[in-house]
Amino acid sequence: MKYLMSILVFGASISIAAQTNTFPSDGNVGVGTSNPGYKLEMNEGDLGIIGYNTSRYIRFSEVNYIGAFINYDGGSNTLHIGMHESDDTQISNDNKVISIPRSTGYVGIGTVSPEYKFEVNEGEIGIRGYNTSRYIRFSEINYQGAFINYDGGSNTLHIGVHESNDKNTSNDDKVINIPRNTGNVGIGTSNPGGYKLAVKGKIRAEEIKVETGWADYVFEDGYDLPSLEEVERHIKEKGHLINIPSAKEVEANGVELGEMNKLLLEKIEELTLYIIELKANSEKEISLLKTEIEKLKKK
Repeated sequence: MKYLMSILVFGASISIAAQTNTFPSDGNVGVGTSNPGYKLEMNEGDLGIIGYNTSRYIRFSEVNYIGAFINYDGGSNTLHIGMHESDDTQISNDNKVISIPRSTGYVGIGTVSPEYKFEVNEGEIGIRGYNTSRYIRFSEINYQGAFINYDGGSNTLHIGVHESNDKNTSNDDKVINIPRNTGNVGIGTSNPGGYKLAVKGKIRAEEIKVETGWADYVFEDGYDLPSLEEVERHIKEKGHLINIPSAKEVEANGVELGEMNKLLLEKIEELTLYIIELKANSEKEISLLKTEIEKLKKK
């Protein structure tokens, strides 16, 4: 009762010094306001919880420590925001979800010592939405820099860069595009179609490996080798080699690198067979000529 009276007296003295600090009969406490709507309401001011090398808490609890908390650990100089699930008063059971060390100001989720401005340890980040465009930007001025974007309208993931000094998303250069329905990758195109990788533009590489069938069937028994007369006739009629697409077809549809290499090898192997045949025929003719020459010499 004596302790209560001292508080009432203290409250009265505050009220005299600053009329807006009150202890109304409903039990709410107002600091800077005469009509508090909460158990403790501070109007236009700051709240200081001062200490040195001590751990200071604000808890939002149900039973014991069950609930949530804000804690500044003066030992490690780190701000923690977290949850407490167990029905006890053991601070060791505090789940420090968000931690911000004073020395860096970095934010750690699942770690009390983040090494980056924002670090998530052993967890995932979800940016949810429905039919909306969601961005992660790595910018310098305005939107200048790079971005990762999921466009919920077209259901496509975009990875790209933004060169102009503005905030106009139409100037985003969507370099890599992955539609959700196929998982195929388009570079320079948002519609890779049925290709695992579609590139609109030039490709430079030190080596490209294409796994496809090969044309050694030309050397197998039973291969229908066109005669040179058939090849000549096809060239005169069609304007290109047998089994090789025409210039118009290539212009319209492009070429499949692996298939085209196989067809070119087919022609090389056919040429080899022609040369072997010509050599054999030439040797027979030369042998006959030698025989005739020898006969003429004897005469």
